[in-house]
Amino acid sequence: MIAEPTASGEIPERRLLARDASLVERIRVYRRGEALEVDTSSFYRITRHRVLFEEVELATLHRGRNYRLVVAIGLLGLLFGSVGSAISGTSGGSLAFGIFAPTVVATIIGFLLPDWVISIQSRRTWTRMRFGPQHGKAKRVFDELVAAIRATQNRIAAERPAPSAPRSPFAPPPAEEFPEPAEPILPLPGDPVV
Repeated sequence: MIAEPTASGEIPERRLLARDASLVERIRVYRRGEALEVDTSSFYRITRHRVLFEEVELATLHRGRNYRLVVAIGLLGLLFGSVGSAISGTSGGSLAFGIFAPTVVATIIGFLLPDWVISIQSRRTWTRMRFGPQHGKAKRVFDELVAAIRATQNRIAAERPAPSAPRSPFAPPPAEEFPEPAEPILPLPGDPVV
């Protein structure tokens, strides 16, 4: 769904596309007109930056793994399993296994499920959007963004005049820059006479 350009002075609608989180920050990515607005909150500091569609150089949809979550689940299961076996004494093997086994299964499933990520990079900024195992939603958002980026860049390219080809510093000067000699050039000593 490509947003229609708004009249001058009108603020375009802001629509949430995706979220991402790490241990120290929370990221929300919005689409507003011909840009992405990225709100990043880390602890008590909130920052906002924009990724303009006209400056985008790279957009990727790729599959990754969310190792932080998987490792956290595994360590939590190991902690609960060891605490369960320590509390229950000698007959605590079944209790420890009952606590530890589901986290091992969750860890294995976490390694098997893909984590779909969209990365958008411009000249000055970049952002990422994480969709978890939802490939369909990630593909829809990616296709929408690529279409909007192409439309914006094509419109701007059509409005700009065609640039003249830059001259190489090693290219010979154009013919009109050579002045006609005022007097005939005499051969130097040792030159063959024609």
